[in-house]
Amino acid sequence: MTVALRRSPIHPLPNHPSTNPTPRPIPWPTSVAAEQHPARETPKDGIVRKFLRKLVAGGDGASFYQASLDALTAQPVLGALTVEVPWSVAFYYDAPNRPGRMNRLGGGGVLISDRWVLTCAHLFSDIGRGRDEPPLAEKAFYARIGGRELHHGIVRRINAPVPGPFRPYRPGRLPSAVGDICLVELAEPVDGPAARIATTPAQVGQQVRTFGWQKGNDGPGPLSQLDTTIVDPRGGMRLTPGPGELCAAIPKGVLLGDGFSGQPVITLPDTTGTGTLEVAALISRGPVEELHFEIPMVLTDLTAHLAWITAATSGAVTPC
Repeated sequence: MTVALRRSPIHPLPNHPSTNPTPRPIPWPTSVAAEQHPARETPKDGIVRKFLRKLVAGGDGASFYQASLDALTAQPVLGALTVEVPWSVAFYYDAPNRPGRMNRLGGGGVLISDRWVLTCAHLFSDIGRGRDEPPLAEKAFYARIGGRELHHGIVRRINAPVPGPFRPYRPGRLPSAVGDICLVELAEPVDGPAARIATTPAQVGQQVRTFGWQKGNDGPGPLSQLDTTIVDPRGGMRLTPGPGELCAAIPKGVLLGDGFSGQPVITLPDTTGTGTLEVAALISRGPVEELHFEIPMVLTDLTAHLAWITAATSGAVTPC
């Protein structure tokens, strides 16, 4: 599919590096950054459970996921950062018309060239927007590259995000392609290493690593590291993983929050044929507090979008 790059005028805020790109909002029922609700069983959960029991032989997706989790040799571990991440990107936004809504973390991404960043399309939409969060039209986004703490890193303005073949996922329906992927061009290039994109999909049982701010805007700033494993997508049926998506385990009882949304999932060097660190996926969505059963997070498989990445960057990024 040929993608035409669209670039909107840049309107910097006074004395601030951010711009205000206005991509078309796309409705989405929930995401990793979904609004939090008190924990309680809902009638909808019961309907989904019945659907899953019919769809997955031997029980619903929650039971399948629990069995997969119990069988893992290495359990998911969430802890302090142990490596350098110069290609890590954090997106922040300002909403000047809303008190207390300046320099707010909106999600993450990964630098794949000196001026292109890969992230998830839902970050630049009103998907999962809380009641007190400003709408997309009021947000002025900018990027910070290489920061290990909140509000640290090299600051860059951004051009209008270029969403991929993105369509909403719908809980309780048969899986369909979602394409939660987006390219963001920095207004000015940055020096430093970019991450390499994987060309073969991560396999079930393969160990991977990702990063994020567990408490988002509400907690301390150090970037966290999650070492986990790719699991069978049937365990994530509550979030309807479809073609071009993977699932990964998360620690029991942990909600990753919006600080992990859009973050890269890295295949470790000793688990790849190339022996190098590669970005295999992006974190698309995950469980929220309202669910009473464990489910994995759903990832966008980058290898399903290699041709689109090359086309959207006009050949500036060619995974190989």
